[in-house]
Formats: sequence, structure tokens, C-alpha cells
Amino acid sequence: MSLSWDALDGPIGKGDSEAVTAVLLSASEAGRLAFAPAVAARIRVEQARGTLSARRPADMLALLVIGCSPDAEQAAALLSHGDMRDWTWIPTSRFLEIARSRRLTWTADLGARLAATVGPEGLGAGEWRLVSSLLADGDVPPPVTEGIVRSWLTGALRDTGDLAAVPHLDLMLPAVFEIDGMAADLADAGPEFLDAVAGLAAGGRLERAALLAMTVDRLVRGGRPAWLRPFVTLHDRLAPSPAEIAAHAAGHVRLIGAAPPVVAGLAQRALRSADRAGLLPRETLLEAAAAVLTRPEKTLVRAQLSWLGRVARRDPARAGKVAAAVGAAFGHPALDVQEQALTLISGHLPALDTAARAGLAAASPALADVLQPRAAAMFATPAVPPPEDEAPARVSPVAPSPASPASPISLASPVAEMPPAVASAGELGEEVVALLHAETAVRWERILDGLARLPAEGDTSALRAVLRQVLHRHRQHFGDRRLVRLSFLGEAIRAVAGHQPQPGIQRHLSSMMEACAGGRPDLTTPDEVLTSRIAELALRLPGGPLPGLLATPTHVTGSIAADVLVSRIARAEASDPRWAPWPFDVEQALLRVSPTDDPAILARASALASAAGRRLARWLRDGGPPSPVSSRHEQTTTDEGRDIGRRVVANLRPGDGAGSRTPLATAVFTLEQPSRPYDDPWRIPFDGEILAMVTPHHREAAAAWLLPVLAGLGGPGGGDSALLPILAEGSGPAGPAMALAVAYGLGARRTADRAAGVDAFLLLAAGSEPFAAALGAELGDLCGDGTVRLSRVVTALGDAHTAGASAAVWEVLTAMLPPLLVTAPRGLADLLELAAGVVGAIGTAGGVPGRIPGLAAVATRGGGSRFVREARRLHIALAEAAGRAGGRTDAAPARPATGSPFHGGEDVVPGP
Repeated sequence: MSLSWDALDGPIGKGDSEAVTAVLLSASEAGRLAFAPAVAARIRVEQARGTLSARRPADMLALLVIGCSPDAEQAAALLSHGDMRDWTWIPTSRFLEIARSRRLTWTADLGARLAATVGPEGLGAGEWRLVSSLLADGDVPPPVTEGIVRSWLTGALRDTGDLAAVPHLDLMLPAVFEIDGMAADLADAGPEFLDAVAGLAAGGRLERAALLAMTVDRLVRGGRPAWLRPFVTLHDRLAPSPAEIAAHAAGHVRLIGAAPPVVAGLAQRALRSADRAGLLPRETLLEAAAAVLTRPEKTLVRAQLSWLGRVARRDPARAGKVAAAVGAAFGHPALDVQEQALTLISGHLPALDTAARAGLAAASPALADVLQPRAAAMFATPAVPPPEDEAPARVSPVAPSPASPASPISLASPVAEMPPAVASAGELGEEVVALLHAETAVRWERILDGLARLPAEGDTSALRAVLRQVLHRHRQHFGDRRLVRLSFLGEAIRAVAGHQPQPGIQRHLSSMMEACAGGRPDLTTPDEVLTSRIAELALRLPGGPLPGLLATPTHVTGSIAADVLVSRIARAEASDPRWAPWPFDVEQALLRVSPTDDPAILARASALASAAGRRLARWLRDGGPPSPVSSRHEQTTTDEGRDIGRRVVANLRPGDGAGSRTPLATAVFTLEQPSRPYDDPWRIPFDGEILAMVTPHHREAAAAWLLPVLAGLGGPGGGDSALLPILAEGSGPAGPAMALAVAYGLGARRTADRAAGVDAFLLLAAGSEPFAAALGAELGDLCGDGTVRLSRVVTALGDAHTAGASAAVWEVLTAMLPPLLVTAPRGLADLLELAAGVVGAIGTAGGVPGRIPGLAAVATRGGGSRFVREARRLHIALAEAAGRAGGRTDAAPARPATGSPFHGGEDVVPGP
């Protein structure tokens, strides 16, 4: 009996696998083989028409493939053709029923061929069921590749109730540990799979020793913390005995030193259990101690110190070696850790031999300044401060406050210039294509400049050919009106390429420019200035070649050197006496031009003849527009009338006083934030980098617009922290908006975002504009109620202090601490510890700290909480700094006459 589409089309259309199978099996083998070319042709036709979907008819056509193909090679080729490649919906039981009814000998070969096509991304559970069943039908093991292992794991995660029965368990499970990419798949799964694996080990189905070894080895190889978490969980489920831990001591020592904190904590607990059982050699213990005592995590280090203290008490013979090892903690950034290390050593000084004592004395300079006298007394070394010309680099102030006479160390580097202008048609085409994948402000500027300039520089045939090719290959980007900038750019490219404009986009362009013609640009956010400039270019280019744009920056911040802008206008005037600039182009150029008082540049500007030239000359004489005025604005989130959250942003208004004004400047200097944080999501700019380049000499304005984005840095969604250094590299006064921007950066959730905040802090500290006191006041407010998390800020300020900005950090702390001493948020003890370290650093470098109102009241409290202890430490450090200032008749005594180290007033170290 032969096969025909008349008998098959009905069941295929209905997805009736039983009927399709019945038709196939009712035919003779010869009839099935004769129908194979028709099946292949049908698949190609369906694919060409776009009607071949994996759900249907591909699932039914797959049954025809196994029912009619003469060999595994042809079947594999058809099952891998186009949309046939998705095997999710193929009814595996019917597929195998047909193969077995035909008594095929090549099903395992087909499975191997299909398995060979699987990429690293693997197969879904349904697809793997098909491939696995074909392999199992011929008793052939699957290849151990990342894709196949991922496919197996996907299926196994669905069968955790009977994991022992999952095919290929013994072959595939070790590969889950050996192939690093599997960790992400395990991390996304629930705990059931790990519980099942541990259960099989407990029942003897899996070898426990091998499983533990694989677990430790996988943890040692490392990776993202989230990817390692499943193996931490499995380690806990296996609950290795002290003897098992001792057998893997070397691996656990590696973990305790280099692994992420959660993994290191697991290793520390495991090694401690082996030590308690007397199974950890002394050399291994000391090796682990050396590895962990240099880690930054206080919890791990303090736990290690406590462990070492117990070992020393338990085994006095080892006390000397243990105490000597503790010296590794002298360089820890946390002051209380250093103090704990000193205390531990002090209890075992008699057990130290001469060499160990000398080693600790040699290591003691790494201790904080406030601990140096104690260390000197313990190790019998003189506490001599370093000479002024050898002061440690880590404590040199960057920008001295009025209370710090230390010389500044400038960290600022010149702002980078723009890359060279686009020089050829090919380079312009490459930049446009790159822009489609990653928009950057610099790339936009280079493209606009090239589109305006290259047509006037010679033969345009090559330029037109390149741009036409770009339009053809990427037409989907330029034809979507929702992508406003790109659709406008497409019109500008069409104008240069000689193509007909698109009527719909042209109407959009014209209506937008008409709306801006009334004297004030219709802008939602300043980054739309770029959109308006692209629209202006697209509408003006058909009028003929241009002498070039005025607003193209000379520096990556968006700034234009004044002499360059004067030269551009002079060239334009020379090319055409009737030349007049485009409105957005000239207004953006004026906002970007650098202020100057160079007489030669001002004289050249005064000699310009055009209206635009006279406008520039007046602008430069006036110093540009008055700086905008910013003011704090608190937004609150309410629930049933109760305030449950807040965000602090800034409003803007144009500045008062003399100076040039333009409609564009007025627009970008005007901002009124809503009362609720997220009532106006349209106010969040599309691209902060582009926005910042609009006002490079008024960073306060850019910061005010960007605050709704930067305020999100502390949350799970994050924000664009890369904007912070860009803002700091700008010029102009730094007011409330800049202070808030840096505050949000220092309190960011992600480490990389905090690093950007520290970079901005250091750039501002190296400049001349005051900012630190305002930043400290904002942090004192934001951290007081948890709007910004204090613990993150402490880390960031510590990094700034270590980088050399001690004086600026101290100025922040003096404004930040007084309100926090009242609200006492979590993390305040760490901030006080940092402050004590900064006081010692500034004193060592010759500076004099300021005052901390209210500190003495906390320091004189009773009790032994860490908050009070750190307040006392800072209080004493301030008194000692006053003593080092010494010899001044106007200096307050470092300690009161009663002999108490505390007094009831403010902690003051007077200035010179």
C-alpha cells in the first residue's frame, strides 16, 4: 500500500498523532520509502512559505520523517532543517513506535547525529526526551558535551522524585560538576535536585566520597557567588565529618582564602570542626589563618581571630606560633579587627620568642595611628611618626579644607579631547552601524559632524554609495518612528545619499521644529536637544553643502574650546557673507563653549561680522548665562496617608543677575520635580551621557535632571553610575544636586557603582569648587533614616581615604556625623572607626581636624557597646591630634584637668 497526502493532510492539520501513525504503519515498507522524497519536498515548501511551525505541522511531519526515511543521515538532515529543528512537540512515544514497527537498526545512529547538532545552550526537556530515547533504544551513551549535559540536567531537574531512574545518571552527574557552565542552571533550580543527590549518596546509590570530592573541587574552581551557592548547599547537605574535612583540608584552605565570602565561611566552619576533633595539623591551621586574616570581610577575620584565641588557650605550646600569625591582621582596614588582634597577642606575649616579637614589631606600622602607642609599648619599639617627606601615601590629603594646611595632591587629569573627526565615507558608514548597536554621545557627535561636513569636501559618489548600503542593510532601524533619533538620522542619511524622504517622518520632523520655533524649545529633558539637532540637520541638509556644524564638541565632556568656536564662525562668514547658523546648532554651541578671559580670543570674537559672531562675542564677555539655581526637593511615597519612603532630588530655575541668556539655556535650567518619586517617569532621561554633554559647564543642571536615575543606585534596579565621573569632570559650581548625586553613588548597592561614586568624589576633591561639607550634610540626612544605606557609604568613604582624599573625607565626616549621632543608624560604629583613622592620618600628614559636635556626650556614656567604644576612640584621637597641634595659646586642652579622657563639650581641635 502506498502513501498519499490525501490520507495524511487531515490528521496532520488536526495534530492527530495516532491517526498519522496508523496511516504510516498501514503502508508497506516500499510505499513508505517511495514517499520519502515527497516528505522532504513538503518540508522545504512549508519552510519557504513560513508556515512550518514547531507546534504544527512540524511535529506531525517529524513522524513522517521517521516513518519514511531510508537511513539516519537523511532523517537527521530533515529533522534539522529550518523550523523542523525544534523537537519540543514531537510525540516521542509515537516516534519510537514507528521506528520499532519498521524494525529500524539506525535509531541510535539518528540519536547520535541529532546529539551532535546540540549547541552549548542545550535542549528543552521535550527535545532531550526524544534524543535520549533514541540513544537508549540502541544502548548508546550520549556524548558528554556542555549542550548534552545541560539537556540531561534540564530533564533530570524534572524527575528529582526518582533521580536514580534517570538514564545516564552515572555518566552525566560528574559532568555537572566538571563543566563550569552548569552552575548557572543549578542556581536557577530549586533545592529538590540537590536533596535528591544527597539522598542517593546517603543510600549508597552514589559514592559519597567521590561526590564530596567533586563538590570541593567545584567550589575551588570558583565563579560567581550565585553559581557557587548550589554547591555550598550540597556541601551542607552532605554534612561531611571532621575526618572527611581533614581529607580535603587543602581544598578548604584554598576556599577560605580566595572564595567569595559565603564559600569562605563554609570552609572556615568545616576546618574549625576538624580542628576541634584534633585532626587539623598546626601547619594547616596557620596556613588557613594567613589566608583569611588578610581578607576584607570583618566577620570572617573576627571569627578566625576568635578561633586562634581558643587554640592558643587550649594548647599553650602553640600559643607563640598562633600569636605570631595574628600579625597578618595588622593591615586589615577595620580598626576593631586590628584592636582584636593586638588584644589576642597581648595575652600571649610571654610565649613569643625574640624572632616572633621582632616580626610583629616589623608588621606593626600597618596598624592605625591610634593603635601605634599601644603596639610600641607591647613590642618595645619607639612610636616615632614618619618624617613629613615620608608620610604614607595612603594618608596624603587631596584637597585641603580650611582646617587642613597640608599641600594638595592633584588627582585630576586633563579632560580628554574628542577623537579625530570622521575622515572618509567608509569611516562614517562604520560609525553609523556601530551606533545602531551602541549609542554613545561621542559617536552621535562624530556622525552628525561627518554628515554635515563630508558632502562639502569633494566627490560625493563614494559617500552616497556607502550611505545607501547602510540604509538598505539596516532599514528596520531607520523606519521605526518609535526610535525617534534613529528615524531622524535616517532622514539625514537619505538627504546625503540622494534618496527620497519618508513622508511620515518628514511630517514628524516639521511639526517638531515648528513647535520649537516660538522662542522656547519644547523639551521634555535636555537630552532631547540632540534629537532636535538631528531633526534640524535632516531638514536643512537638502538645501546644500554646509561649512560644518558649530556645536561639535572639542572634548568628550561636550565642551568646545572658545578659540575653536570663534574660528568656525569666522570660516562660515568667509564662505558666505549671508551665512546664518541653524538655531539649535548655535544655541547648543553657546551652551558648550568654554568661558575664557584670553584677550586675544575676545578680540577675535569682537571682530566677527555676522549676527552669530556678535552674539558669541557678547556671550564670552558676559561669561555665559548666570549659573542656574538649584534647591533640594523631597519626594515621598505614601500608603494610606502614611509616608513610607522618600527620595531627595533637586529643582532648577535660571539664575539671576547679569549674563547672556538663550531660550535653550532657559529651558534646560528649568526643572520642577513632582511631589512623588515616580509620578513622572517621562522625566527620567533616555540617555544620561547625552544629557550631561548638553551643559558641560553647568554640571549642577545636568545633575538635577539625572537625580531620579541616580537615586535608584541603592535599589535592586540600579542606575547609570557611569554618569557620576562624567558629571564630576564637568565644570561650574557644585550645589545640592551634585552633592546628592555623589551621595547616591557612594551609597550604591553594587560595588562597581560605588567605585564610580568614589571616582567622582576624588575628581571633585582634586578640584577647586567646595563640595565636601554639602555632601556630608546630605549623607547625614539620607543615612539617618535609611534612604541611603550607611554601611555602603562607610566602605566608599574608606576607599576615598585610602586613595588619598583624607582631608576631603574628614570634611564630609564633620558635617555627616552630628545628625547621625542623634539618629544612630546601623553602621554608625563603622563610620566612627573610619573617622578615627582619618583623624590619625591627617594629624600624621600635618593637618588639623575640625570638630564633631555631640561626640563627647556619646563618648562619656556608660556601657560597652561598640558604638560607644568607637565614639571614645574618636574622641581620644581628636584630643591627641590637639596635643600634636601643641604649643598654641589658643588650643583647648586635649584632656580636661580632672584627668578624665572625656569632657562634656564639643570635640574641638582648633585650627592654626
